[in-house]
Amino acid sequence: MDTIRWLWEFQAWARPRLLGALENVPEERLRAAGLIAGGQYGGSVLGTLVHLVDVEATWLARWTGSTEAPEPDPAHLAHLGGVSRHWKRVEDERAEFLATLTEMDVDRPAVAGAKVTLGQALLHVSNHTSHHRAEICVGLTALGSPPPGFDVMDFVRGGT
Repeated sequence: MDTIRWLWEFQAWARPRLLGALENVPEERLRAAGLIAGGQYGGSVLGTLVHLVDVEATWLARWTGSTEAPEPDPAHLAHLGGVSRHWKRVEDERAEFLATLTEMDVDRPAVAGAKVTLGQALLHVSNHTSHHRAEICVGLTALGSPPPGFDVMDFVRGGT
């Protein structure tokens, strides 16, 4: 459980770094299609970010027993500020959820009847987030705005 919490602390550290890098690019450029090959929502940076946040929200809702993921106002997801605020809410709720878990919880099914354990699902979603964050970094680099480092070692060394 400690490793899972630590991994999500890393994700929480990376979130504002990524959002800060995105803020340096005009939003119309973040909506440009095709920057991320095979990416979500036409391969735009913003679309990929929306997908990343949506998946985190959906899985958190499943883990907490909600019948469905909270649906943000689609108009808010059309802009970086709305996505950023939604992601922060998801992150805060996930931190509260993680604080309640015990070692035994990680071995229970992620959702009723699932073969995947909660621990496996927590690792899966963290990996999914890292994957799409890397795609967004590729998109930012293509836009001429390379982001800061997001390596775990940057986190361990106290990178800001």
